Amino acid sequence: MARMIELRTAIQAKLETIHPRVFFQDVPPEAEYPYLVFNIPDILDDGESMEVAVVDVDGWSKGADTTILETLMATVNLGLNKKTLNGIAFYLDIKLALQDDDPRIQRRKYTYQAQIFKRG
Repeated sequence: MARMIELRTAIQAKLETIHPRVFFQDVPPEAEYPYLVFNIPDILDDGESMEVAVVDVDGWSKGADTTILETLMATVNLGLNKKTLNGIAFYLDIKLALQDDDPRIQRRKYTYQAQIFKRG
């Protein structure tokens, strides 16, 4: 449990240096676009030296032009990929352009593997 909180806190703090609207899992209905949503759907423990977490970062924007969204997600990737935050190393795994039911909504999803090294 403590590791999840540590991971969430590190990701939230880093993403907030990139963009002011960052949410964990749920977005308030009044949220202004663009914004970032992150989730940690899975943490696996190797039983020895580290845990590996799957971290999804979704970028959401509204409008036909995707320039703002693409720039935002590129900045997210520069801030996370191959970086270490509080002993947690992040590596980009998958980049997806997702379709929303509302054609005005633009989405990008980047999935990272986060290696959480156990402390002595």
